[in-house]
Amino acid sequence: QTEEARAEAIQLMGVRDGLVTPKSGEVAICATQDFLTGAFLLTQRDVYLSRDRFCQLCCYLSDGVEAMELPPPAILKPVELWTGKQVIGMMLRPSRRSK
Repeated sequence: QTEEARAEAIQLMGVRDGLVTPKSGEVAICATQDFLTGAFLLTQRDVYLSRDRFCQLCCYLSDGVEAMELPPPAILKPVELWTGKQVIGMMLRPSRRSK
């Protein structure tokens, strides 16, 4: 590789610079893939979250306007743990009053 090709590769692989195309300034990466990957990893089997981590993730997914009702933990003993699937459930229906 020439120095010019190496410099171009570094420029193209840079995360900060790779988000928009240099030609038109359009977005080159869509956040959809990241959301799908995150949802997939969160809902895999044997993903358990402590109460503070579960509440933190639920807060990230809400707008803070609607009250959220915590579901009962999936595992009670020796420590209360919630699943990643319950986080997605909270996003879809944060309380019993939600439709």
